[in-house]
Amino acid sequence: MAVGQLTTATLSGEVQDNTGALVPKAHITAVNTDTGFTQSTDSNDQGAWRIDLLPVGGYRLTIKAEGFKTFAQSGIVLSLGQFATVNAALQIGDTSETISINSDVPLVNVTNSVVGATVQNSEIVNLPIVNRNVYDLLTLVPGVQTNTTSYTLGYPQQTVQINGGVMLGNAGSTSYYMDGGTNMTGLRNTGNTQPNPDAVNEFRVETNNYSAEYGRFPNGVINVITKSGTNAFHGSLFEFWRENALNALDRSFVASAPAAQPLHRHQFGGTVGGPIKRDKTFFFFSYGGLRQITTTPISNGAAVVPSAAQRAGNFSENLPSGPAASSCQSGTSTSFYVCNPKTNKPYAGNIIPASDLDATVQNILKGANGLPSIPLPNGAGNTYAGYIRNQNNTDEFLMKVDHQLTANQRLTGEVFETAGINSQNAGGNLPWSQQNYVWRQWNANISHVYTISPTLINQAWISFARNLGGRVNTPAHQISEYGSKFQVQGTPSLPQIAVSGYFTAGNAIAGPRAGSNYYEVRDTIIWTKGKHSLRFGGNAALDKDIQESLLNNYGIFNFTSAKSRSYNALSDFLLGLPNSMNQDAPSIQRMNSWYAGLFLMDDYRITSNLTFNLGLRWDVQTPPVDTDNKVENFKFGQQSTTISSAPLGLLVPGDKGVSRGIVPVRWNHFSPRVGFAWDVFGNSKIAVRGGAGIFWGSISGNEWGAAGQPFSFRASFTNVKSITDPYANVAGGSPFPYNYTPSAPRFTAPFSAPGTDPNFDWTSAYQANLTVEQQWTSTFATSVGYVGAMGRHLPYTTDVNYPMLVNVGAAAPSTSNVDQRRPYQPNPPLSTGTATNYQGIPITYQGINIFGSNQTSAYHAMQVTANKRMSQHFTVRSFYVWAKNWASLGMQNSTASVVNQTKLWLERGRSDNDYRHMFTTSVVWMLDYYNGNNRYIKTAANGWQVSPIIRFRSGAPFTVTNGTDTNLDGTNNDRPNIVGNPYLEAHRSRNDVINAWFNTAAFVAPTTATEGTTGRNTLDGPGSKSVDVAFFRNFALWEKSTLQFRGEFTNVLNNVNLSNPNATLNSPNYGKITGANSMRQTQLGLRLTF
Repeated sequence: MAVGQLTTATLSGEVQDNTGALVPKAHITAVNTDTGFTQSTDSNDQGAWRIDLLPVGGYRLTIKAEGFKTFAQSGIVLSLGQFATVNAALQIGDTSETISINSDVPLVNVTNSVVGATVQNSEIVNLPIVNRNVYDLLTLVPGVQTNTTSYTLGYPQQTVQINGGVMLGNAGSTSYYMDGGTNMTGLRNTGNTQPNPDAVNEFRVETNNYSAEYGRFPNGVINVITKSGTNAFHGSLFEFWRENALNALDRSFVASAPAAQPLHRHQFGGTVGGPIKRDKTFFFFSYGGLRQITTTPISNGAAVVPSAAQRAGNFSENLPSGPAASSCQSGTSTSFYVCNPKTNKPYAGNIIPASDLDATVQNILKGANGLPSIPLPNGAGNTYAGYIRNQNNTDEFLMKVDHQLTANQRLTGEVFETAGINSQNAGGNLPWSQQNYVWRQWNANISHVYTISPTLINQAWISFARNLGGRVNTPAHQISEYGSKFQVQGTPSLPQIAVSGYFTAGNAIAGPRAGSNYYEVRDTIIWTKGKHSLRFGGNAALDKDIQESLLNNYGIFNFTSAKSRSYNALSDFLLGLPNSMNQDAPSIQRMNSWYAGLFLMDDYRITSNLTFNLGLRWDVQTPPVDTDNKVENFKFGQQSTTISSAPLGLLVPGDKGVSRGIVPVRWNHFSPRVGFAWDVFGNSKIAVRGGAGIFWGSISGNEWGAAGQPFSFRASFTNVKSITDPYANVAGGSPFPYNYTPSAPRFTAPFSAPGTDPNFDWTSAYQANLTVEQQWTSTFATSVGYVGAMGRHLPYTTDVNYPMLVNVGAAAPSTSNVDQRRPYQPNPPLSTGTATNYQGIPITYQGINIFGSNQTSAYHAMQVTANKRMSQHFTVRSFYVWAKNWASLGMQNSTASVVNQTKLWLERGRSDNDYRHMFTTSVVWMLDYYNGNNRYIKTAANGWQVSPIIRFRSGAPFTVTNGTDTNLDGTNNDRPNIVGNPYLEAHRSRNDVINAWFNTAAFVAPTTATEGTTGRNTLDGPGSKSVDVAFFRNFALWEKSTLQFRGEFTNVLNNVNLSNPNATLNSPNYGKITGANSMRQTQLGLRLTF
């Protein structure tokens, strides 16, 4: 635990004379060499001094004391969050005489117990970052296990997992900052987009026992700071280019491996910064743009579509050989009789009369009126292989102004905006519809630093972050334009048509349109008093989330070879007879939550070489509240009085015991933190540091706002007359559109009910570390340490209405009577050992899913680092982590993710991110060794750079599953029995490895109505090794201006890093590896700096 610094660094030290005696009341001045910013203090009675909140950058330090020569040290470079130490030994003499040295600060941290690392600008600029996302370099920090970007809510979401920190359901658990302002979206607590690398100065990741100044998220802190203007104009222009022709072909180990996928990607932009008024006011501006077009395969021959003859009803090509059948019977996907559902007899000659063909389907096949169509086959066996064109365009702008109000006050303001569109195949294996993710992000930060006295400083922030995005399907047509009476509620687009065993067209999911406004104020006071450096303050925030969940409002039509239809899914489709149809009504939720935190910290310098870090934080978060009260809870046996028509047990705000926030505010979230730093010999060469603390977390609006009926409406129809007239058999006609009103709520049984455990608590973590550091030379240091993190109160949703293994009348338990075996319905309750009480009684509740916080996790690791700062033309950053990471559940927060809801102990096992071994080394190497006078040799030999990142990682664990519902609970996620040794000889040919990664005979399906003996995540997948490298050539143009040609490569050696195997027992690819991670990717660039 130590003083947190969101945008600054701290410089401290001790003043002695040449005999070792302490020198009090020496005057210390630090001057930023780029901006002229100056900050001063005096040494105390013990000769110690400290200057906080110094902007990062280069400094010149002077120390003056009466009767001594002036001490001056230049070459000091402070990075984000750094606690640097400069100890000075003054020589007797006159202050007009100066003793000057040029040296950087020690590499060893002798001030606090924080575990973390800063990725500096030289690394951001010079290391390979294909796709130009600064977050790609997070993996240079030990303890960072995964780093992913997704668009599931319509906008880019960054999720980083650190030191075993698990996903909190669908939400993240890491804090993200940009220039001190919160840069994340509360809907799922994920990180927002950050500026392009040319605009980023550096970033810091704190992974364990960080400052009590940080709260709300328990697993880590990521803080990006952007560049600022200086007294000299500076900037850059850049263009980066990627083409598929420059990349190696990705590996696939299936027969229908795709060819190279076309890629055209350009990233371009520029930065400029400088003085508005020298030594007073500075500006910095950045623009970045991305234009990308890709063409990706969407079927690879996996889709089987109707032939020209079949479209006309002629299925004679599928007529089985032999005598004609007189009765309907099931066949295969290529040999079958088409059954006439009206007569329950096969059609003569397997030919459907034109009068029986569905008119809507005919229009879908033809693409009437210029609408999309189901394409004709273009491969053998009526297969279709197609491609779809995707685009990804973004633009970003950053403007930042720093102003020195007075000698004691500094003001910084900035705005950042980015917007984009990312289009992808909507789903399925045909070119039917497309999904467009459209988003816009805004950030605004204002920071004020006021040096009240040399020992008293105040810093205040006001910040705002907004992220708004949506997933919109195109084209904006709907199935009614083909002739169907289906009614889309909300924005129009095409439905999903799923023909089992043949093809799937499109995706019925629209939205979500989602986002968040995050407002925060924060204030920190720093007071240095004797041996104490006190820091206290607090922050308050309002998080306003919105999510419009449209889900399946375009409709899903499932054709499944039902015996009640034509016995074949493809002919069912031609007849327009779906086996089922799904449709949803849009639902909008607006969730608001308040957050506040107070903290007090003391860096207590007990002796000149021992510092204690003591802290306490208090966090309070109100449960998210829906502005329209669209939240629910469940309590067995209680009848709602607010919605009198609600089924027994389903409650809403206004009912007895149900508040708008569902659970009470937790006022007891205190987080003590303690640490120490021991400078063993007092020379800043060897340090022992350690600490421990408690860290309270948060939950997201997305997790809290899982409302069901009557606020949202999801319908599944199994008696569908036809795709043309889908509601003809629905009592009362179409139930759409549906918009919830308190006076007319709708409940359609059966349905699943949500609820929250009244004892729910926010997640928390216990963290601890112990580290030994040593600086071996002026530029090289190593460390070895233990890092531990234990998660508590982790969320999980439990189905408390889990089906029992009891008979339903005379019928034994089966997958067809799952809901009849659930123990709770409004009336009557299930009698012991049998479900006979349900005979003839409608089922109201399926799952009753209670959101709780009773899960745990643990992470223990040895983390070893070695770092060399720039000398002899190169730098090195390296780490090795040996870790063990387990969790009580898989933490997907889904009732379908466990085998048995009543036996959660079966899920205890390795975390999904349990990478036992991780090794990473990065190097920045400037090949400027020629110091001669020959201009031609100097031009040819110098100006080259090579910067590799080398990574090795052991495999991720995986779970073997049956692929069937053997324990009859309605989910196909059961695990098999283990009956043998699952491991095979390690040293085998690649062909043997990809065809059998593990001993498939070691697992067998359990008998019906039982669970298997195989645990979760018991096997390891393939490890990975890769070398990314950047090659640069620099040409000096004029003074301080350089033109740089860049080539950046991921996996430059083209290592085949295999994916995890298929581990589903009933899959035809069971035990096989069918893919690999990306092969060599290339990015070329041109960058002008001045």
